[in-house]
Amino acid sequence: MLIQTQSSNSPLENKGRILVMDDEILIRQMLGKMLTYLGYTSVLTKNGEEAVEIYRQEFEKGQSFHALIFDWNVISGMNGFQALEQILKIDPQAKAFLSSGYSQIEAEAKWRAGGFMGVIDKPFDLKKLSQSLMQVHNQNIFP
Repeated sequence: MLIQTQSSNSPLENKGRILVMDDEILIRQMLGKMLTYLGYTSVLTKNGEEAVEIYRQEFEKGQSFHALIFDWNVISGMNGFQALEQILKIDPQAKAFLSSGYSQIEAEAKWRAGGFMGVIDKPFDLKKLSQSLMQVHNQNIFP
């Protein structure tokens, strides 16, 4: 199920669109609210197949995502690594973060090899989330 969140009251609104993929609805909703608070519009998806299809559709329409936040482990369907692999075939410039509840050591060993810019640890921390997304902005790699 696709959910798009957006804030009309945030002084930080229109900072960009973020594609989120996580198989747990509460995590998707919480992350969507955090992103809205930070001024982003989020598109929330439940698995990699859905994320790849949405990315493809938006890319073909000339619409971009400023960043992707993909879950490492998905119970049913394509996980974050598999989804990013497919998206990078569509758009080699896509910028993604791995969302992980695994230990920092495990996650850090995997994210670079998978094409991710970094890891956003679960449970999510608003300040760290903001800093990670600003990393994309500060590198002037926003589309």
